[in-house]
Amino acid sequence: MSDVIVFTGPTLRADEVSRRFPGAEVRPPAALGDVYRAVQSRPRAIAMIDGYFERVPSPWHKELLWAMNEGVALFGAASMGALRAAELEPFGMVGVGRVYDWFRSGWLEDDDEVAVAHLGPDDEFRPVTVAMVNVRATLDRAVAAGTLDEHDAATSIDLAKSLHYTDRTWSGIVGTIRSSGALSDASVGRLEAWLAEGSIDLKADDARELLGEVHGWLTNGARPPTVTWSFEHTTFWERALQEIITDQSASSARPTGGDMQRVLDELRLRPDEHRQVFDDAFVRWLAGAYAQARSLELRPEETQAVLDQMRARMGLLEPSDVETWLAEEEMTPANLRTQVRDEAFVAWARAKSRLELDPIAIDVLRGSRRYGSLLQRAREKHEVLGPSWTADGLHGGEVVSDEDLLRWWFEEEWGGSVPCDLDQHLLEHQLGDRATFIQALRREHVYRSSG
Repeated sequence: MSDVIVFTGPTLRADEVSRRFPGAEVRPPAALGDVYRAVQSRPRAIAMIDGYFERVPSPWHKELLWAMNEGVALFGAASMGALRAAELEPFGMVGVGRVYDWFRSGWLEDDDEVAVAHLGPDDEFRPVTVAMVNVRATLDRAVAAGTLDEHDAATSIDLAKSLHYTDRTWSGIVGTIRSSGALSDASVGRLEAWLAEGSIDLKADDARELLGEVHGWLTNGARPPTVTWSFEHTTFWERALQEIITDQSASSARPTGGDMQRVLDELRLRPDEHRQVFDDAFVRWLAGAYAQARSLELRPEETQAVLDQMRARMGLLEPSDVETWLAEEEMTPANLRTQVRDEAFVAWARAKSRLELDPIAIDVLRGSRRYGSLLQRAREKHEVLGPSWTADGLHGGEVVSDEDLLRWWFEEEWGGSVPCDLDQHLLEHQLGDRATFIQALRREHVYRSSG
């Protein structure tokens, strides 16, 4: 058993931590439940440097408060540790370093300031992008060195900030600065040459300072945190705790960075598929943010309904089919819960925003130069149908049944078959309700028949 557990990854390699702090137990970046599990080893302190963002749930504030209430001293710096320390400083978590100071003062607020894309454990969590806080520190140093003036540095920082954290590499940042035309070619060239030796890894420096602080604390008597507040065992905490205890597969839900990057490289070779996947991912991200902003909590029957729909869509009719799917896609129960939650959020957000999307859809059509051609055809159809149009017949002639219309459309026009669950098909493809869709089919049938 070690007195100190250190969560690190892309910010500071495990071998450096072990070299600087012999005896410390080094663990991968922290995810939800990892701090709880670490406390079971009864360490005297936990030092958090790195933690997971986005797709893997991050350690909860409540989880960290519980750890301090159990008598474990918590220290944080550099990345996720700096964020949590700034948020929990009033409760006794100790923050270290410049990044922590920036967040504690409120000068920085966004999580993406410390987030980086990185590889997985097989590649020692090596970062493949640069953190925004490192960009800020580096460009401040460029000003001090006379490489850039303050205006050009501030402009460069704004341009770097405009990039998603997964796109922030020094080559990408310099390319964005150059293509913007905001700096002279000479200034960009000076910066590019200076970066080879002048860039700063502020996060790593803060992490090293953290190790020194914890080592000093341990040497000087390792006093436990003074807890002046009462930890409340709420229903929410008990429910979350039960999930942490029972779901021991949580850590395996984390993406293995090496495989993730290799799969994405394969996807890049399929441009149409790549765009569709990332469009779908963007919709899920937006829907999740929308649901979170409104504190949506899914009921068990809602998540079960979504799971049933997923199984029907993919033809997973038997339990063994589901097991095969999970194995082939390397999905854990935690992954599956995330899939179901995301699809439920998307369905909920679409239902809530349905009336608001119509005018936005028109703007999308205009922006892609498709509105005009659709408008012309719609007007031609309206002129052909004219006042003789009736919703249930062909210009007052023989009535076409709903079933015949559906067979005509799906089998003759599209070469497929009528969906077994038409309502679900319409919902998934956002085609409106059954009555609206069938009326659109009738109008189209009449229009073509009149030609």
